[in-house]
Amino acid sequence: MKRISSLVILMIPMVALGQVTVKGIVTEQNSGNRPLAGVQIKALGSTPEQTGKDGLFQLSFTSKKPGDRIIVSEISRAGYEIVNKDVVNNWVVLNDPNVRTRIVMCPEGLTAQNILKYYNISFDALNTSYTERIRQLQQERDEARIDVKTYGEKVKLLSEQFENQQKHIEELAEKFARENFDDCSAIHRQAFDAFEKGDIEGAIRILESVNSNEQIARAREQLKKGEALEKEAKDMQAQSLEIIDQNIKKLLFQVDLYISEFRFEDAINAFEDAVYADTTNYENQIDLAIFLFDQNQYDLSMKWSRSALANAGTKYQRARALIAVANIQSIMDDYAGAEEYFNEATKILTELADEDPEGYSYILAISLNNLGNMYHVGQQFEKARVILEKAMKIREKNSNTPVGETPVELYIYNMLGVVCMELNQLDTAEAWINKGISDLLKSPDVDTALIKYLLANYLDCLSLVQNKKNEPAKAISTSKESLKIIGELAKMNPQRYNHRLFIVLNNITTFYLQMGDYANADRYATEAENIVKELIKKYPLVYKSDLAMV
Repeated sequence: MKRISSLVILMIPMVALGQVTVKGIVTEQNSGNRPLAGVQIKALGSTPEQTGKDGLFQLSFTSKKPGDRIIVSEISRAGYEIVNKDVVNNWVVLNDPNVRTRIVMCPEGLTAQNILKYYNISFDALNTSYTERIRQLQQERDEARIDVKTYGEKVKLLSEQFENQQKHIEELAEKFARENFDDCSAIHRQAFDAFEKGDIEGAIRILESVNSNEQIARAREQLKKGEALEKEAKDMQAQSLEIIDQNIKKLLFQVDLYISEFRFEDAINAFEDAVYADTTNYENQIDLAIFLFDQNQYDLSMKWSRSALANAGTKYQRARALIAVANIQSIMDDYAGAEEYFNEATKILTELADEDPEGYSYILAISLNNLGNMYHVGQQFEKARVILEKAMKIREKNSNTPVGETPVELYIYNMLGVVCMELNQLDTAEAWINKGISDLLKSPDVDTALIKYLLANYLDCLSLVQNKKNEPAKAISTSKESLKIIGELAKMNPQRYNHRLFIVLNNITTFYLQMGDYANADRYATEAENIVKELIKKYPLVYKSDLAMV
């Protein structure tokens, strides 16, 4: 299941609508909070603004109240891009009009460059740790310290963990690329400098050199003393809260590095320390639940999902926690229970979307796509089709997409194509996939790696539909289009895309075999074999089984 976007909507008493002012500042990432001038800011219902030399701006609304969402249509400056997109997507009118929302930007292309850099660092560390764990198990087996059965069980568990973390490190790379160290402690920045050099163990040692629990405990003691002092209370409380917040951020960074080192128990312990440091932080609780879900720790994930559900302060937070619980139930084959929770979450999101279509229709469509995916996994293909078509109708009524996010219909089209193919509704499946391809080609971000990768996946899915329609020649032509795109991506980042390139080549080989064209089949099989052999040289334990597919 995909994680659901983490929008947070504040619940406040109803007040009369009137003019409200929203203040903000734009700064450059990792610059010591250097203000950025000349940034254009446009939001629905407000006059456009441009930041001055001090980076400050002010938006005025005549029909909003505290708690209402701010729908951004543009934040731009030539040569720059937004870093903290989550702040923009979760922007609401605050109770205190003097509090400034900070938007962070960086030179255009830097985020993508850093994502690739951090992905390679994390993947290499992950593979090194995985290889060492396998070697240790082999040694224990050879020395008869464990039997063959235990060895097999442990290798299987490690392989499952490795597969899960391959998906996770891509998320980590984006997260690291969007980190703004102007908000972090010195020790956090020092550790990240070590991580950037590929020294993850050194980064962990730096983080472990500071006992966050002790610092948090001291800060809490200061917080208590501050509450008893009238004159010094505000400064002391602010300092204490900052220390707690910085150590929570440090612990969460520590979690990410533990994951790269296959130290899952340490990661869980550090994550729980961060959550216990501020038990009012719903977001950390739900993030911990999702992390544990990804680690197949379903009992612990359920514990924190239900804790988040109990602490949910808004309708949206409750809906998100309900979905987290439902995800676990579906994994445990409790489809009836999962369906009940999904339906309650969908009901809440539908009510919110009725009140604020601009703010919630996008998230409702994501939720329905998630539910449709559950039905697909449970092989309830007809139910999946109905719910996915409902999601599409919502998007047809309101196609608003938050700044920096991918239009959700680009995922729904693909799911509908797959589900209709499973139902043997091949013409319909082909129509949905072609619709997705058409929209992808019209996307203003068509040249980005994400859109190219989505397009390649659509073409790959289309080739499978065409082959199922007994049109192997068309399937080959479509697969070659996918091959061209994946090939270009693989040249830029072979570590990320070569495995997908191998799969497309292998599909083309299969199509040629079905046509009886053994010469071309042999040619593409040889290309696939050469790629997988190169993968095996660098990561033998990860890709060795793929050689059997050729």
